[in-house]
Amino acid sequence: MSQRLDDKAQGKQNLGDMPSRFIHVQPAERYQTQFYVVSRLGIQSNVIIAATYTSTNGKLSLDKETLYPALKQVVQKYPELGMVSFARPSERKTSQHRRWSGFLRQVNLDDHVKFVEISTEKEREGLRSTIESYHGLWFDDISERPPWSLFVVNGRHAIFVFHHYITDGRGATYVLGSLLEALNNTTPSEQTENHTSPSPSPIAPLTLDVPGFPEKDPVKRARAKLSILWAIWITLKACFIQLSSRVVGRGLFFHDAKPRMFDRLDLDNPQREKFSRTKVESCRLDSELMARCIKACRKHHTSFTSLLHTLLKVTLATDLYPASRYGNSQTVIDLRPYLIPEPRERVMSGCLSVFATFERLSRFREAGAATTTTTAITSTEKSVDIIWDLARKHKSQLNNDLNHTQLWRKVWQSIELLPEEDEGFLDQFLFGYRMLQQNVFYVSNLGVFDPAQFGGDTPGAKWTISNMEFSAGGVKAGYGANLTVNVVAVAGGDTVLYFGSEDGALRDGLVSTLVKNVRARLEAIL
Repeated sequence: MSQRLDDKAQGKQNLGDMPSRFIHVQPAERYQTQFYVVSRLGIQSNVIIAATYTSTNGKLSLDKETLYPALKQVVQKYPELGMVSFARPSERKTSQHRRWSGFLRQVNLDDHVKFVEISTEKEREGLRSTIESYHGLWFDDISERPPWSLFVVNGRHAIFVFHHYITDGRGATYVLGSLLEALNNTTPSEQTENHTSPSPSPIAPLTLDVPGFPEKDPVKRARAKLSILWAIWITLKACFIQLSSRVVGRGLFFHDAKPRMFDRLDLDNPQREKFSRTKVESCRLDSELMARCIKACRKHHTSFTSLLHTLLKVTLATDLYPASRYGNSQTVIDLRPYLIPEPRERVMSGCLSVFATFERLSRFREAGAATTTTTAITSTEKSVDIIWDLARKHKSQLNNDLNHTQLWRKVWQSIELLPEEDEGFLDQFLFGYRMLQQNVFYVSNLGVFDPAQFGGDTPGAKWTISNMEFSAGGVKAGYGANLTVNVVAVAGGDTVLYFGSEDGALRDGLVSTLVKNVRARLEAIL
């Protein structure tokens, strides 16, 4: 039986019959419906964030006896980790279904945690291939089991895989941080080198006695109301960009992508054989290089995110799409600081929008041509000046949009205009989604994670986090962004970049060349 049919079967239940299963039930947020639809159809699988937990005495490992008592605390702190999703018949439209979220009374950790061993050689090469394989996890049983998994690799690497329905990348860092906090707060008897106590129970009971839970829908916490006129303007602008894309043709990035389009878009029977398969490349920037980079960014009144965005456009326009005339790109924005505050200190609900740019590439190519030779990428005074000027301009435009224009908010709020039912949402959502994501790459930077904020790197701490990696599943070509660039760093440690795309959609070697040349240009301008 398909998952959608399971959902309908549950949807026939009366909410009054559900207290035995749930501590709380509420209608799904619109963005949760979006993520359900995107995953259900196979357009994008999940979000992954990994952390390396290092024992300060070098003797402890993340085995079941150590992990489970701490992970129980995390699940109890975030009941969202006990959240499932199901459909009920719509009260407004016949033959359609409204999505709901239910929070289970307990979570069985054994259903979510797997302990994995990989070879020392493979571990030394990094987590890229391991993370790439976990992007193939689609959480088909979202109505029965909370859609997240934790893979503990070699007793030290914790790889959390989340359905976007539960949280976004920022929320995932809260989970990792809370796990670090819990590991450092457990009593010495719960963490010993030689366990003698019985194996811990995997059952984590949940309650409503959590400050700030349940959270209010983030869209309802916007500081201004949705403007219908602005929504119309955004749609017209997106249509213009879409039309321009068709006119320009080869003048855009990723014009040669090879999408494998679905024959049908059916929530009852999705085409699993055509689901997006994620391919990732990674790049690690050591702390010394990043220290010089951040210092230079401050000197030039910009940020690493804007510099990276600029270097991506320079490299794409110069080395990979030399005939391109326009670049369509997006910078992901964490909206939490810009919304009406929640009682909860760390908000789990997905709160993301984008700052979009569609611009001519002549200056980007001018900078790129000045840094390219037949044998290597070098820097000239002219190329360095142009790159920093473009990065400064991007940062200025981003700040202006965040604090004044607020197009990010208007785009984000416009989801309220879509139907609340799964079927109606699908009919209207994908049209706009494809328009806004045409020939796009996006950059999502989680910034620097500081273990000290969660009890790591402090006197007496038993654990700290020494490495983090962040990757979003590759979006299916023809339906969304062609390339996702995800960034995260640990204070005092390396910065890790993940480049995700649908396997086979972009030409061979494109992403690896992009990664290599972006890094070379970064080193050259510093």
